[in-house]
Amino acid sequence: MARYAFHTDSEPARVTLFLEGAWLHNPTAPQTTVRQYRYGRDVRSTTIGVGGTTMQFAGRRFPVIDFGEQQTDTYAVKIHVPNGPTYRSDLDDLRGFAEAKTTLVFRDNRGRAAYGALTDYSHDDQSWGSEVSFTFTRVDTETVTA
Repeated sequence: MARYAFHTDSEPARVTLFLEGAWLHNPTAPQTTVRQYRYGRDVRSTTIGVGGTTMQFAGRRFPVIDFGEQQTDTYAVKIHVPNGPTYRSDLDDLRGFAEAKTTLVFRDNRGRAAYGALTDYSHDDQSWGSEVSFTFTRVDTETVTA
């Protein structure tokens, strides 16, 4: 009878991941849905809403704020889609992500990585191609099903 030794702990990988641009994919089908958008990397921002309730009490000059455990993280993203051979498919894929109304994975070259959904999608025509803007709203990972 053969005996095998299994280790329950492993060493974490000692590598650094360098991404170019922004990446989106559906976590339930990453092999077929992953898309990279190289341009527009300097037009992204993060907003964190901690959602406190402000209360003003008699006898106090300044309010008291009560914070719960809720938090809202949103990423404002602008992607440049230049004219070229993949122009139409890049735009169609971005629009498809927005219209899918499902949980996605977002990563970028600045270290942002989150599960979330695209909201507030807009597409502006430019002489060099198109600029697509959207808000990526982070969601609880327990809502993701495989």
